Amino acid sequence: MARCNPELISFGSSVREVSKKFDDKFLFPSEIPEDIPVLPVLIPGEELCRDEKAFEGTAFDFLFIEDQLVEMRMNKLSPRPSLVLWAEKIYGEKKNKPLSFFQDEPNASWVWDNFNAVIAYSIKSDLDSQVVESIIIQSRRHQKLFEKISVIEDSVGKESNNE
Repeated sequence: MARCNPELISFGSSVREVSKKFDDKFLFPSEIPEDIPVLPVLIPGEELCRDEKAFEGTAFDFLFIEDQLVEMRMNKLSPRPSLVLWAEKIYGEKKNKPLSFFQDEPNASWVWDNFNAVIAYSIKSDLDSQVVESIIIQSRRHQKLFEKISVIEDSVGKESNNE
């Protein structure tokens, strides 16, 4: 299951650099206004990794801050966990998973890291015996950008509360 590693698209890459890796140029905006510091780009998992079964039906988001790729998110609704198997093949197996992960109706989350990224995983039961999986892969090298955006969002939130 680990044939595809989205980190082969390097953290820190620009929107233009990342868009060159895809055949479908309509997935990415052609022009990015300079006054937009945060840009999410949604891509079907099948576009990211055509041969990776775990990515079928997966919504995949690239998050760019100041035109640098800093985070990747994956969300999937499926009959059973599959993204976690893929993630553990790429980033290493998480030992001592919460017991709630192994229940018939799982509801669990955990975080682990490597030298390049912090990985967060969560799973929740949904209707019709389905599970919703979410994985966030965040660059460790771009923490200053996350902090900068956090300060901006905090100040905007305070301004709107004062109105």
